[in-house]
Amino acid sequence: MTNPNLTIGMLSSQTDCSVPTIRYYEKIGLLPNPVRATNGHRYYRDDDLKRLTFIRRCRDFGFPIDEVRELVDLFEDGDRACRGARHGAGTSR
Repeated sequence: MTNPNLTIGMLSSQTDCSVPTIRYYEKIGLLPNPVRATNGHRYYRDDDLKRLTFIRRCRDFGFPIDEVRELVDLFEDGDRACRGARHGAGTSR
């Protein structure tokens, strides 16, 4: 079900990720800047929810931010071969 109007609080509760962390991920570019209403409220899409869920899981597994950034790029690029995930991100592990 598509919901283009997820508030930051809804996104936070659905991903178990704090609001300050969501804002931080936006600031460092892990999450794209959300659509803003005229009143300044952030509104997120289902794609943002999926991306944040993926980021949260990566962080839960202990990946540092730089590796999460690489993994998010792989996650977003569905045409890329699995070999890129094995040999690209996380090669230091």
